[in-house]
Amino acid sequence: MRTGVALTGMLWLALMGGIVANHEVALRTGQELVLDTVPVDPRDLFRGDYVVLSYPMSTLDLSSVPNDLPVPQRGQLVYVELVTEAGRTVPRRVYARRPASASMVLRGRIRSAYTRQVQVEYGIESFFVPEGRGRPLETARGGALQVVAAVDRSGRAVIKSLRLNGKDVLFR
Repeated sequence: MRTGVALTGMLWLALMGGIVANHEVALRTGQELVLDTVPVDPRDLFRGDYVVLSYPMSTLDLSSVPNDLPVPQRGQLVYVELVTEAGRTVPRRVYARRPASASMVLRGRIRSAYTRQVQVEYGIESFFVPEGRGRPLETARGGALQVVAAVDRSGRAVIKSLRLNGKDVLFR
């Protein structure tokens, strides 16, 4: 019985260590990307100790963004190719499979699809902050608040930091 408990504990530790190691690899080796945020309903922007984030590429109009999605489905994995134009990161194309030729691709999952408009989640929609320190982030809207993310080769993004009015937000 003790052996079973010990093996179960070791399995859980290995699983949690693997998750942490996976994020660390993305943070250290991933390509850095600066994303603008878009305004979110103030009732949802700051809940407790985290900030809800949304991005211009969270809502995609597939009639204006080239794509290879015949019928977008809720829960479908997509890859959004991003380019920087005039200092802003914008979607160039949406793929159903990871393209080999694109240099910057963000992996996401379709949260909802309405005809040709889709809502995509990238796993970087929330950022935890120390208790009571989110007020300036709560009131920042649009271009004032940016996210610095690291994107690994598979397209998975991890938030590195937040920028408010061009300066890194430090929580000390």
